[in-house]
Amino acid sequence: MTGFLVAGCGDGEEVDMEEGPRDLATSPKDLAKKIDLTMEPEVDLAEPIEEDLTMPEDLTIPDDLASEGDLSTMDDLAQTPDAGAPVDSAGLPDIAATPDIAATPDIAATPDLKGLPDIAVAPDLKGLPDLATIPDLAPPPDMAKGCLVPVASLIHWYSAEDNANDSTGGKNGTATAVTYVVGQVGKAFKLNGTTSNVAVTRTVLGGNPGLTYEAWVQTTSMDAVSGYVGNPALTLIGDSTANVWSSFGIHGGKVRYNSAGAAGAWKDVTGVGLVNDGKLHHIAVTHTAATGAVILYVDGVQDQAGNLGYNALYTAFDRIGAGYKSGDPFDGLADEVSIYKAALTANEISAIFKAGAAGKCH
Repeated sequence: MTGFLVAGCGDGEEVDMEEGPRDLATSPKDLAKKIDLTMEPEVDLAEPIEEDLTMPEDLTIPDDLASEGDLSTMDDLAQTPDAGAPVDSAGLPDIAATPDIAATPDIAATPDLKGLPDIAVAPDLKGLPDLATIPDLAPPPDMAKGCLVPVASLIHWYSAEDNANDSTGGKNGTATAVTYVVGQVGKAFKLNGTTSNVAVTRTVLGGNPGLTYEAWVQTTSMDAVSGYVGNPALTLIGDSTANVWSSFGIHGGKVRYNSAGAAGAWKDVTGVGLVNDGKLHHIAVTHTAATGAVILYVDGVQDQAGNLGYNALYTAFDRIGAGYKSGDPFDGLADEVSIYKAALTANEISAIFKAGAAGKCH
């Protein structure tokens, strides 16, 4: 066969087609060498590709990024720990030094509630005092009137409102040489210290749990001489009869209570504070039958205390402003003179004083 030129062959190399078909098993590389083809160099993918990562010198940072800070002045990012690298725990507490949770008390070791007292055997409330037997702390005030509601043991009350009437017990008195002037609560008895007194039906107090005498008084007398041993020099509440056994008043400017006691021997309890300064003062005495305890009060506060026998047969009164045989008369004002068949508490005495001009409610 006549030969012809094949495109791509070198400088018109002539191929003899009569030679027949070539061996198809020949590799492309061998074939290229035979036909003189230029091949691209082979790349070994097993070897890493090295590229120049050097920052180009002519790289320009946009203005909006430049305002966020010069990258050249930022800390070297290379100093930031790799997220995958372990953090140095030298500055952290040693886990080994942390208290062992195992040291926490075992819940199972908590004291058994069975060791607590059985509620069923708690002290019986029945052993507490009956509230009904506890004395009232103080009598309640009458909110509508502003006055003090009297306690139940008040049995005689001479308020001196232009008369000698008994506001509670009905034993009205007979006034002798008495005038009525402004006192602490409304009017008061004005007693002249010589012939004045208010006579009432004799009332025995001995059969009661005790007694209380209280009143508002005003005097300037310094009298300390008694005409009878059983009387204070200025007797406010007394007994004019031969059976006299107790009396209450002012002696030498101080509050005094006299009692003949169980044996009939006169003794007294005398206060320490002066009440003869020409001002109105509230004075009181309580005498408890069971114990003989005597307490004197001035202006709602305890002034003195003592102990005198209490005679259940003869303790009584029948005079306001005088004593035995109407002697040792009171010189000054006496207002709201009150007699009780029991020893009042300190709070009850204080409440009467604090009621002031409102006084006790009628």
